[in-house]
Amino acid sequence: MRKISSQAGNPSITRQTSDAFFADHYDAIAGGIDAAFVDGLHTYQQSLIDVRNCLKHLKPGGVIMMHDCSPPTRAAAFAADSIDRARDLQAGNWKRDWCGDVWKMIVHLRSTEPNLDVCVFDCDFGVGAVRRGKPTGMLDFDPEKIGELDYDLLEQDRVGILNLKPPEYLDQFVADLRRA
Repeated sequence: MRKISSQAGNPSITRQTSDAFFADHYDAIAGGIDAAFVDGLHTYQQSLIDVRNCLKHLKPGGVIMMHDCSPPTRAAAFAADSIDRARDLQAGNWKRDWCGDVWKMIVHLRSTEPNLDVCVFDCDFGVGAVRRGKPTGMLDFDPEKIGELDYDLLEQDRVGILNLKPPEYLDQFVADLRRA
């Protein structure tokens, strides 16, 4: 995984897992994060860890963006710990589009975090956005059972589950961030 950090105004790129990045660069990011982009292991559990790590350092008015939050098909939503494993387990269904079960992280945040506004932009397999503030709406899912949710649930109410927004909503989203 590549992460960009900045020390004394000099950007640098490190290649390491996100867990190692947050452990190794804690002091460098202690001053806060304005924006973060999470696009890692494609699992509900790891994306939730990554977002929580970012939230620990998120500055007021900051934003966390996430990729792969709205898988277009059941095959793309296949839970696996790597793209190779997803391909191998799906055999004849493999189409190379893979989001994993990251969408469940959106459900988790919208069910458990009353101080976060979470939405997903309906573009590029779903680009999630998290910012501090009053949520547009909370969900009522038991955090202990979110991992067991089935793709059919997402298909039944994608707009409601993900707080799905059209790409044009980005202008309003950014304007709101500027006011924060």
